[in-house]
Amino acid sequence: MKIGSRSVGHAARAGFAAALFITIVSAGATAMAQTYPARPVRLVVPFGVGGSVDTLARLVTQPISETWGQQILVDVRPGAGSLIGTDIVAKSKPDGYTLMMANASSAMAVSVYKTVPYDLLRDFTAAGMIGYTPHLTVVHPSLPAGTLQELIRLARSNPKEINYSSAGNGVGSHLAVELFKTMAKVDLAHVPYKGAGQAVTALVGGEVSLMIVNLVSAAAHVKTGKLRALGLADAKRSPLLPNVPTMAEAGLPYEFTEWYGIIGPAGTPREMIVKWNSEINRVVGGREFQERLAGLGATPKTGTPEEFNGYLRAEVERYAKIVRVAGVKVD
Repeated sequence: MKIGSRSVGHAARAGFAAALFITIVSAGATAMAQTYPARPVRLVVPFGVGGSVDTLARLVTQPISETWGQQILVDVRPGAGSLIGTDIVAKSKPDGYTLMMANASSAMAVSVYKTVPYDLLRDFTAAGMIGYTPHLTVVHPSLPAGTLQELIRLARSNPKEINYSSAGNGVGSHLAVELFKTMAKVDLAHVPYKGAGQAVTALVGGEVSLMIVNLVSAAAHVKTGKLRALGLADAKRSPLLPNVPTMAEAGLPYEFTEWYGIIGPAGTPREMIVKWNSEINRVVGGREFQERLAGLGATPKTGTPEEFNGYLRAEVERYAKIVRVAGVKVD
């Protein structure tokens, strides 16, 4: 009987100790969240300078940085279709001080590349979504194609003679054209660059003839006449370029959009993820930010971390199917 009593007493003390430990840890996490961030935060952009991901990363982090009174350093780490920068974040300490600006290419890479050094769904946790933008088919004015159908006819009569630029192997602007090739039954030559900024510059300079790129990166060049837009890969026309038909209107039922959001390493304290989500939603929901997005051709989209996690999972599955259809694989 005494032994049983000691056992019960021991169990009670153990239970109390466990409860006390959980209380202390929870209190510590809450205190940490209240003082977070206590030093500059790094936001990795796994794509080149000047592209849509870099542009939106700076737009969204500036007002958050001002509110927090701490720098949010945008760290551009391009290469290998976003794998290099993404892997850096995957292996970073999950303390809330290293996060990443992700986009649709992040979900594509896991299917496009034969070997990926991380698991996007297992090794990351979503903080918040920022918005999305449709892709736009644009050509250099020297290309003798004034409509999408003229482009398709020209490409069919000149296999592999029309070259197109992309922001790198395995990213959105690469997969977008590969899907277009499959649907339009044409063959084009791929010229990858290190980021959307370089790829668009090459197109504007006439180094290449074609690109299917997000509206954020191309709209300004279309407005100045440096590029010719043949079709918007969305269900409806953009207020930014109201005279540009959708791809479906131009004769090809093709849609391709790109989203943007912030993710962190798996294990990042929940309180910090919630704090990021709250700030992202505040900024993206503001009129000034939405007007700036509209001026770039992007549409705001917010939600909870759980909703963004679910969206990421669905996007990985969706692009896996597209990759199979287009037959895209990168070593």
